[in-house]
Amino acid sequence: MRPYILSAIALLSLVAVSARAAAPSAAATTTPLAAPSTENGIHAKEDISLPPSAVPPFAKADRNHDGKIEWSEAKALKVPKKLFKHDDFDNNGTLDETEWMFVRLDMTVFTPLTRAKATATH
Repeated sequence: MRPYILSAIALLSLVAVSARAAAPSAAATTTPLAAPSTENGIHAKEDISLPPSAVPPFAKADRNHDGKIEWSEAKALKVPKKLFKHDDFDNNGTLDETEWMFVRLDMTVFTPLTRAKATATH
């Protein structure tokens, strides 16, 4: 082979190896709910999961186990009618498991970190 072809092949190989080394690993990109924190120089995982919702999961909320949540079941759990209608995306008068997930998220109470707590962690 000619020397310039060998040089081009070597250069392309070097670029491919460098790109592979620089790419983040799959494990680094699939850790959605844990963030590293340091405490006394020790790395630990900090739980940053969502706070509990005011309403139970779908399986517990569906009292008659028919695979949907009617207004009467949601009303018993103190879900506002406006929220029930808002999250009934297909407008069929009942909520499926996906729609109920949005109700649970809407009924979750989020409290912001206090300034002292936020500055202590940074």
